[in-house]
Amino acid sequence: MYTGYVIGINTKNSNGTKSNVDGSDINRFDYGFIVGASYYFKNNLFLEFKYNNGLSDLDNTKQSDPFIGDIKSFYKNRTLHFGIGYKLN
Repeated sequence: MYTGYVIGINTKNSNGTKSNVDGSDINRFDYGFIVGASYYFKNNLFLEFKYNNGLSDLDNTKQSDPFIGDIKSFYKNRTLHFGIGYKLN
């Protein structure tokens, strides 16, 4: 399990312009689980792989459509981590 807290959000559009996002429309607390594996070689090198699956909905907004009614979006964290390292003895 993991827990997290969002400290800031930045966006980048298709022409490369960066901007900050107002945090009032997001749920700043996140939680979920992480699974992974590591493989150690004889020469102290290692490979690792992790998958992070967020369980909390990060979006606090609701949109309304005159024909459908309220529309709720769900935003969740999902990440893959891949690492190569050297273990010091």
